[in-house]
Amino acid sequence: MNNILVLIFVFCISIKGYAQESGNYEITDFYKLVFYEISDNNYGFYETPDSLLGTPKASYGENMWAINLYLLSEYSQFTLVQSNWYEDSYSPDTTETKQAFTETLKKDNVFKTIFFKAFNQVPVADIGIDSLQKIAARFIYLHRLDDGEITTLFCTAINEVKALKQTAASPYYNAFCYSVIRNLTEAGWDKIYSEMVNSSKIDTDISDTDLDKLKYQNYKHFGVSNTFRKLILAEYEKRKNYLNFKVLITE
Repeated sequence: MNNILVLIFVFCISIKGYAQESGNYEITDFYKLVFYEISDNNYGFYETPDSLLGTPKASYGENMWAINLYLLSEYSQFTLVQSNWYEDSYSPDTTETKQAFTETLKKDNVFKTIFFKAFNQVPVADIGIDSLQKIAARFIYLHRLDDGEITTLFCTAINEVKALKQTAASPYYNAFCYSVIRNLTEAGWDKIYSEMVNSSKIDTDISDTDLDKLKYQNYKHFGVSNTFRKLILAEYEKRKNYLNFKVLITE
């Protein structure tokens, strides 16, 4: 039996009737496990959205990749299963791991409901750009690492997005905002970095209270930044035909 090291990547949630399969598609059609060899008979793996290449939904898979990643990472039970495998030193072979992954997704009715509402574009409440931008700003997160170093994180889990009020539509708003960050071009990153608090210049001895003040300065700034708004709207133009909500733009 192969040793499987569980590697959880941190790229650094029910409405009856939508929780099951959608047409000819099942939830397992949209996600897959990728295995890689660490050493002889020693493998790691990570879950990832499937691009659906070669299927009628290839365009959906490609355009919603980052959004689908966020939904899986934040609203499915699979991460909990991964954690149990790791903590219990559970070492299945690749076939068993794939089967467990498949069974977990198929049984996760809450996640399937959320996912297929997005896939079928079941409408949720539209959102104003002002409100959406405040959510997106929460993905720009100043964080103190275990060694005391201050860094800025852009990831699915380590942020304060869910500290904001959450509604039934929040998974879709949050996932889209993650895709804004995930899909930034190099030029886009340059624009973000030029406006944000420079974490490399923050003294590691800074108090948690003062670090929080800087963090909220970032949130406040990017919540109204015209530069950041343009990046959000550019991403919206690319994804809007696949989303289940509209962004209401004010002049």
